[in-house]
Amino acid sequence: MENERTVTYADACRYIDGIVRFADKHPAEHTKKLLKALGNPERAFPIVHVAGTNGKGSVCACLEAVCRAAGMRTALFTSPHLVRINERFRIGGEEIPDETFLKAFLKVRRVCREMEKEGISHPSYFEFLFLMGMVCFAEEAVQICILETGLGGRLDATNTVEHPLISVITSVSLDHMQYLGGTIAEIAGEKAGIIKKDVPCVYCAENEEVTAVIAEACRSRGAAGVPVGTDAYEIRAKGRDGIDFSTAFRYDGNTFWHIGNIAPYQVQNAAVAIRTLCVLHEKERLFADLTAADVQKGIAGFFWPGRMEEIRPSVYLDGAHNEDGIRKFADAIRDAAGEEPVGLLFAVVSDKNYEGMISYLARSVKLRYVVLTEIAGERKTDARRLAELFGAYTDNVFICKNSAEALKLAEQKREEGLLFICGSLYLVGEIKEMQK
Repeated sequence: MENERTVTYADACRYIDGIVRFADKHPAEHTKKLLKALGNPERAFPIVHVAGTNGKGSVCACLEAVCRAAGMRTALFTSPHLVRINERFRIGGEEIPDETFLKAFLKVRRVCREMEKEGISHPSYFEFLFLMGMVCFAEEAVQICILETGLGGRLDATNTVEHPLISVITSVSLDHMQYLGGTIAEIAGEKAGIIKKDVPCVYCAENEEVTAVIAEACRSRGAAGVPVGTDAYEIRAKGRDGIDFSTAFRYDGNTFWHIGNIAPYQVQNAAVAIRTLCVLHEKERLFADLTAADVQKGIAGFFWPGRMEEIRPSVYLDGAHNEDGIRKFADAIRDAAGEEPVGLLFAVVSDKNYEGMISYLARSVKLRYVVLTEIAGERKTDARRLAELFGAYTDNVFICKNSAEALKLAEQKREEGLLFICGSLYLVGEIKEMQK
C-alpha cells in the first residue's frame, strides 16, 4: 500500500493530468455522494456562484477583489489555468502553495479510492479539482468563496452547491455548442441551470433572447432576477491607464468607478459585479458593512490574466476565443489603437468557428501584419489554413511553427504601434509561460 508521506506535488499533478484518460463526467448525485463522504466541505462557507460564456472569470476576480478590499478572507475557484494548476485555487488573492494543494489532493484521492470500493466511479478531471477546492477552502477557514462554473451550469459539478448567497450569469453567446446546444437560447438555458429557489440572480441582459430565457427561469423557480443591461453603465473617460465609468444603480450615493484595463468589455463585467455587490449589501449580513470605498478599491485594483493584459509596453494579451469574444476584443482594439498601426499574433483551436472569428476581426480592425502559429496538442488548427483566411484581407501574413518564434517575429515587425495576441486560451498560456 502506498505511503502518502512519499507522494509529492509533482506526483499529484501527474495523477490529476492522467484522470482525463480514464474518468468521464458524472451526474450531480455522484458528486454529491463524494462531497458527503468528504464531510460536505462546501457548506463550511458562503458561496457566490458565477456562470456565463464570456466574462465569468473577470466578474469572479472583480468580486473577489472587492471582498478582499473589505477585509474578508476570500477563496476563488476558477478554470482553466493558464500556466500552473494552482491558479485555479486562490486564497486571499494568492495561488495556494504546493503543500496546501497536496494536502487537499491526498484527502480527495483517499475518499475516491474508498468510494470506488463501494462501486462509485472515480470523478472526472474537473470534478476532482472542484472537490479539492471545497476541501482546501474549508480547511483554510475562508469567509467567502467566489465559485466559477466549469462548462455550462445545469450539469456542472459546481451546481451541487445547494444554497449559494447569489447566482450570477455573465454574457452568454455561442460556444461549446457540441455540449450545450445549437442555439443561444439552449445555451442560455444551460447557464440558467444554476438559478435556485429564493436565491437572487444577477445577470447580463445585453441579448434579448438570452434575457428572456434567464428571466423566465428566475420566475419559474421563485428567484429574484436582477438584469444588468447596456444602459446600466456609461463610459466617461478612456486612457492607457484604464476607463472611468458611472453606473445607473447607486451604491452609497457614489456612482463613479475606475478600472485599470483598456477594454470596454471589462466595464460591463465590472457593472455586473457592482450590481451583485449591491444586492449582497442589501441582503446578507456578511456584506452589511461593505462601503463604496471598498468597492472602488476592489474594482480599481482587480486583475484577470489574459484579458487585454499588457505584458510589456504596447503588447497586449487577450483570451478572446469565440465569436462574441472576438467582437468585443475588436472593439477594444479600435479604442486602444486609434490611428496607431496594429499587429496581430493569432492561433486557434480546431473546434471553434475560426472562419467567422477571422472574418469579423480582419474586417473590423485595420491590421498592418498578422503572425500565425499553432498551439501545442491535438486541437491545433493548421496555420496554413489560417493564412488562407487572413490572406483574403491582407498580404502581410506570416507563419511560425510555434508560439515562441511567433512572438519573436511579431515583436520584430511591430517597430511602432500596438501588438495584440488572441485566439485561444492555450496560446495565452504558452505566451505567459514565456514571461516567467
